[in-house]
Amino acid sequence: MIAIRWKTIRRLLISSGLLAFPLCVTAQEALKVLPATCVPEPSEELCHIVLQINFPRLLDDPSCLYAEENKLLICFPARSLIEYESQLSIRETTHFELRYESGETIAVGLTEFADIVKTTRRRRGIGWTIL
Repeated sequence: MIAIRWKTIRRLLISSGLLAFPLCVTAQEALKVLPATCVPEPSEELCHIVLQINFPRLLDDPSCLYAEENKLLICFPARSLIEYESQLSIRETTHFELRYESGETIAVGLTEFADIVKTTRRRRGIGWTIL
């Protein structure tokens, strides 16, 4: 049986907008991030994905896409389509933020890392045989 930890469920609820998330208060729109959830192979600790990020409208000013607060991924000129695609290996939930060059946040999004824990039933010492 596979069980997903509460931490993962909480993150999924946050990413779907069912729970309040502090970064979403400042942003008016959301980035479209695919895949929204990344599940690693059972034998690996990293999750390998082809990440796709886009924003649904054109912006009048230049903007930049960041991962995890201040890691710059790419910048876009004014009035251009905001689309980004890259191969990525993650080991935890990754937040993305689209900002104007002034630093003002436009939109946020995330890729959820699903922590899967295999659970096994505990066997009792008593077998099925009758003494």
